[in-house]
Amino acid sequence: MEPGETQAVLGVVEDGVINAVVFPLRVGDLVEFLIQLIICLLIINYWVTPFPGASFGFNHLFSYFAQVIVAALDQNSLSQLQSALSNALNSTPQPSYLAPLEILTYLLVYVFVGMAAGILFLVNCSSFIFYGVAALFGLFSFRS
Repeated sequence: MEPGETQAVLGVVEDGVINAVVFPLRVGDLVEFLIQLIICLLIINYWVTPFPGASFGFNHLFSYFAQVIVAALDQNSLSQLQSALSNALNSTPQPSYLAPLEILTYLLVYVFVGMAAGILFLVNCSSFIFYGVAALFGLFSFRS
């Protein structure tokens, strides 16, 4: 037997005779099963019933998060951030060809601004996609 392993006895009836079958039972597997069972029971219980201290349950969780994301990332703040990034690019002077540190700094500014613009685009598109998916999941929410 390995450490953390116990034995369980199961009574099996064959031809009217009860036989004891011993099989190994790992405590870690039992704990993992019980944790998954608890999570499933919590999801079932709070599917329609609101969370304690909240006004929504699991069925409205996606739409609630989508509304929070869209409210936080409105188009005005995104346009301000994109104008700040373009201002950073426009105000960075072009270096001379004989200054390697200036060229490196110039390239780093362009790489960072490009990555930031890409992340902004991804977050903006993802928030609207998530809002649409959450609205789709809202169709499957049942109220009691």
